Amino acid sequence: MATLPSLPPDVDEHRDVHWWRDPTRHISTVIEAERFIEQAGFAACLTDSRRPGPSLYVAVCGRRDAVMPRNPQKDPEASLTWHLKDQILRRGKVYYGKLARGKATFIAPRMVPHFHAIWGLRKSEESRRLSRPARVILKVLRHEWEMGTADLRQEARLPDRAAFSRALDELQAAMLVIPPTWCTSRRSPIYGRWQSAGFRRSCGAACRATWPAVRLRAVSCAARD
Repeated sequence: MATLPSLPPDVDEHRDVHWWRDPTRHISTVIEAERFIEQAGFAACLTDSRRPGPSLYVAVCGRRDAVMPRNPQKDPEASLTWHLKDQILRRGKVYYGKLARGKATFIAPRMVPHFHAIWGLRKSEESRRLSRPARVILKVLRHEWEMGTADLRQEARLPDRAAFSRALDELQAAMLVIPPTWCTSRRSPIYGRWQSAGFRRSCGAACRATWPAVRLRAVSCAARD
């Protein structure tokens, strides 16, 4: 197998700055995490240096050679990244979902219309491109707007847990639902509520970004970061 050519040192140094792979800038708070996502435009959650692109985990480690250990439960940096992810979801200032290849991804608000133009579905395409379980879940969420996982599964009448999970992943990839925001309550220590993304209402005309604009925005973001 042919090896890929190595990047020039100045490219790696540029990425160290903009992807926060610098020990002096490693992330330790949710405010810093949100600032990192806004600067990068988008970032993976728990990928390490073996995957290309900006990553919250790598930024928490603050080094370009960060590798996820085999037992991440005992790793303090992986644990901090996981807790920061929960705090980011709770604050709701950036988009989060499983997009390309089912990878958990953060998206800065300014980039949401452009990602939606690539992965989002028109309502006229949903019956053709979505599976039946996904369409059932989407119909329930559009009626109720938000619902807990157990209630959603019961309302959608999907007893098969695996099929239910696949349908939710399918809807996340199409940017049609938002994963649960984990909260606390008196009845249950932790619970989550799925939400309909509602980009057509929240983004308005911005979600109808043209392909030249999408490509230009993606290229400019990649060139800067």
